[in-house]
Amino acid sequence: MKLSLPRTFTASLAVASLCFGSGCGSDPDDALGSVKPAAAAAELDQTFADADARTRKNVDAASEAMKRGEYEKAVVSLQTVRGTENLTLQQGMAVQRSVISMEAELISAMESGDQNARKAYQLLKQVNRN
Repeated sequence: MKLSLPRTFTASLAVASLCFGSGCGSDPDDALGSVKPAAAAAELDQTFADADARTRKNVDAASEAMKRGEYEKAVVSLQTVRGTENLTLQQGMAVQRSVISMEAELISAMESGDQNARKAYQLLKQVNRN
């Protein structure tokens, strides 16, 4: 699946990533991750509150799956939201923080022996490569 993002969004995301990655922010943990899935889901809900109905439905699915620990559904739903055309910079950043949050959660769950987390992690890695 090939994503088509407007050049302004892509450029803005690249600049923001460089800034966050180089330590422009006051707290590096606040830049792109280090939040629990429930907090990331709440951010998604807030950031996409005014989105169109179709996007909002996908965000709701991702948010609920993240809150419930439904790993594979969360990964698939986040990928669907990520593929939405014309995301704002804030929306794109919220999706990216959610993906990072899910990845951290999956790694933690895998370390505890959760096989569902292992499957979801492999799926996450696969969709991130495409």
